[in-house]
Amino acid sequence: RTLVAAMALYLESLADALPELDESSAGGRLFARECARCHASSSLAGAWIPVAEVGTEPLATMGERGTGGYRAPSLLGVGDRRGLLHDGSAADLRAILRLDPSEHVGHAFGLDLSVEERGELVRALTNP
Repeated sequence: RTLVAAMALYLESLADALPELDESSAGGRLFARECARCHASSSLAGAWIPVAEVGTEPLATMGERGTGGYRAPSLLGVGDRRGLLHDGSAADLRAILRLDPSEHVGHAFGLDLSVEERGELVRALTNP
């Protein structure tokens, strides 16, 4: 437990180095409208979201320590991450915004954005 607590404190300390989101930019406003409810938080993870709302396979959140939901991570610094979504199936943020709902179950959020809006959102979150 001591090691886990130390690792958690270390990871939390990395938040200070994350880029700030320009909330006045077009992408910042899109983030506020489309993403902030789940992905904005003063911590590195948002509030608990039921799996039914996200739309993924419920079995993915069950099991011995399952909660039936997710805590969505902050999107600050998302440009430096790979293997996104609960199963690592999206290579990056652009891939999430190109998901085909007929081929991928869950996280259909942002898919109704125009190509220009998707570009603004990606720029805001990956190029501070």
